[in-house]
Amino acid sequence: MTIQFSIHFNTKWGETLFITGSSSALGGNETANALPLTYQGGSLWQGEIKCNAAKERVLSYRYFVKDANGNIYYEAGKERSIAINTATALIQTNDQWMGNTPEAPFLSAPFSEVFFAKNTALYTQTHRQYNELIIRVTIPNIPSTSEILLCGNTPALGEWKIENSITMTRLDGLKWEAYLPAYTCAGQKWEYKFIRINNLSGDYIWEEGDNREIIVPEIGKHNTFIIEHASARLNTGTPRFAGCAVPVFSLRSKQSHGIGDFLDIQRLVDWAKATRQSVIQLLPVNDTTAYMSWKDSYPYNCISTLALHPVYINLEALGEMKDSALLKELKHEGKILNHKIFLDYEEVWNSKMRYCKAMYAQEKENTFAEPGYYTFIKENKEWLYPYAVFCVLRDEFKTADFRQWKEPEGLTGINCSVFSRELITKMTGKNSRYANNVFFYIYLQYHLHKQMSQAKEYAHANGVALKGDIPIGISRNSVEAWQYPHLFNFGQQAGAPPDAFSKNGQNWGFPTYNWEKMEEDNYAWWKLRLTNFAKYFDAYRIDHILGFFRIWEIPIEFQDGLMGHFYPALPLSIQEIADWGIKFQPKKQTLSNSLFIEDPYQKEKYHPMIGAKESAQYYKLSLPEKEAFDRLYNHYFYERHNEFWYNNAMKKLQELIAATNMLTCGEDLGMLAESVHRCMNNLKILSLELMIMPKQFGVELGNPATYPYLSVCTTSTHDSETLRMWLGKKLGTTSGALATVNETTTEPITDALPEDCVRILKENLAAPSMLAIFPLQDWLSIDPRIRSKYVDSERINDPSDPEHYWRYRMHITLEELIAATAFNKKTAALITESGR
Repeated sequence: MTIQFSIHFNTKWGETLFITGSSSALGGNETANALPLTYQGGSLWQGEIKCNAAKERVLSYRYFVKDANGNIYYEAGKERSIAINTATALIQTNDQWMGNTPEAPFLSAPFSEVFFAKNTALYTQTHRQYNELIIRVTIPNIPSTSEILLCGNTPALGEWKIENSITMTRLDGLKWEAYLPAYTCAGQKWEYKFIRINNLSGDYIWEEGDNREIIVPEIGKHNTFIIEHASARLNTGTPRFAGCAVPVFSLRSKQSHGIGDFLDIQRLVDWAKATRQSVIQLLPVNDTTAYMSWKDSYPYNCISTLALHPVYINLEALGEMKDSALLKELKHEGKILNHKIFLDYEEVWNSKMRYCKAMYAQEKENTFAEPGYYTFIKENKEWLYPYAVFCVLRDEFKTADFRQWKEPEGLTGINCSVFSRELITKMTGKNSRYANNVFFYIYLQYHLHKQMSQAKEYAHANGVALKGDIPIGISRNSVEAWQYPHLFNFGQQAGAPPDAFSKNGQNWGFPTYNWEKMEEDNYAWWKLRLTNFAKYFDAYRIDHILGFFRIWEIPIEFQDGLMGHFYPALPLSIQEIADWGIKFQPKKQTLSNSLFIEDPYQKEKYHPMIGAKESAQYYKLSLPEKEAFDRLYNHYFYERHNEFWYNNAMKKLQELIAATNMLTCGEDLGMLAESVHRCMNNLKILSLELMIMPKQFGVELGNPATYPYLSVCTTSTHDSETLRMWLGKKLGTTSGALATVNETTTEPITDALPEDCVRILKENLAAPSMLAIFPLQDWLSIDPRIRSKYVDSERINDPSDPEHYWRYRMHITLEELIAATAFNKKTAALITESGR
């Protein structure tokens, strides 16, 4: 069976068009093995493959362009999918490039799988007619109450009569298609338009502009000819949605075991639906178990970017425990832990692991016999086994620092501080003394996968999309650091330069990425991370997206964030510094009192110190020298790297975004260069807009009315003070609330009043932003009967404190929140009135 691909694309010099797809003839979805198309002139590119329809029943494919420098640019949206009937002899496609237009975000998962999903066909099916013409069009944002019709000038197209028009099939990926017999139509000129019809009211809207025209080709028997349109001239608007943000550990239900779990997300979905919210945003849910203490409460210090955190497992879903005495004891522990105001991480972890180990001993054979377990192992074995072995060795040696691991008992000659497949094989073998413990962690991951998948399915069934969080770093004591050491720079630490959150900058302690090595296999590690993440989420927040342009690197010997520099960067030579009018003699400078810091990768090249203007050395400069340094400083941090950082980020982010159909959002707060806005805008990545961190220079408080549509607006974040805290300080108001539960004084503190919080929420809900996602605490702040009486206790994190304990929990249960009818109606009204 033959497939002939045709597409019109206006390339620039040095650009070539490719197809990648599921067929081996298209490279098996490996970009490096994709099929290059041949340029035919007149912007037309073509290619042809042979395939066995009996073996490759479903073909998925997409186009990408590669420029002269090897940079790759993908189409927007999902791959095209064709179910090939074995009787089909020839398929000819006339595709249109799915450009990264303003409509591109509407093709992502929240829109195609949640907001506007309705009984979609999974793929185009061939051979519904012997001589088959398929007309296909991409039209997003069509609600379930509406349809798309095809109407045209011939009897086959209804002769411009609405009542005779063709109702198009809704296809996965927000596409619509019509199947037409064309055996008597060859050579005819067809004119047609698309129509949107409201099935409830009967109202319809014709496509704007000129009629579309085709000359029907000669289509042989058992042949399929596909004509695709990348868009329709139907104004489908700029829909806006509201949502809430909350960490899983902060959820509290009547059944919780001292911490929120994945099935608690279902109760949160119930509340979101009752209040007309469409998005739930979570903090990272990956395993962070490095210390086996409260320090593991920090959700951004992942020991695995693929494994889910065992602390979020719902215990009752594991089955019924037969040991009634132990069950009674553990349930009693759970009730005590659940009544605590804050998360007691260590006690929760210990109690949950006792429960899980008991259930594993009881149910492991039944679990291992499940077909779903076999599938889970098969699909995830490459990362799952190393993760489970890592956990066992961490437990064995009482540390996640694999550099301290020695030879495991019973495995003579194996150095487990260095990852090897031999170690994995021996640890998981039938005769291994470690195998039972290894499979305990696999058992946990299987149940966590089932529970998180159930939560996502429940959310979708109720019209709610889930948005996750991709941490910018990994723990230096992690599975990835152990398994892929060549992908990281362990002599450096990731952090952030000084900003509104921390005047001395931040040091997160993570190793930085060796992007050059990652590029060698086309960012395979990142793609695996994202495709796995897409199993559970529809959208994702790229934590500190600036790190994809450049990361703030701090040499391992320092702790102070002020001692950092940007990487990658274009450091200055001594001659360049002199050309700016600055006398710099490295040998006469002390590091703690210098204007510059040496680049660790290029000797005798230097970065200006981020805090140089506060140094004694700066104050010793003459006025002309200060002015010269100021010019250099501003040029270096805000101008010199614009194109360099832009190209650096575009190269990486293109690949990552194309790996899934999730909606991409960036946390772009901090020290912004012009290239950041340009790249995010070109790739249609939603920005983050936070009132207390406006992006306009010299502005104290942002104006939501000026936010761009492709953005997420919010009133506070997990790193900032809550709305009540910062607004109360700004207004100087008090509500009679106390600071924390440990406060010994009854002196009221500054606290925004409910009506002031309502005003700020209204301003943000009215913003043009596609998504308005507010922390749960900020939603609760609008009602005096619902809000917590302890103001400061609602803050999740303080970035200036590297030892912060992440332990905030809701002060009421989800069941109580769902039952708070008056508050829920008030919340729903705010959202409805805003047009979201």
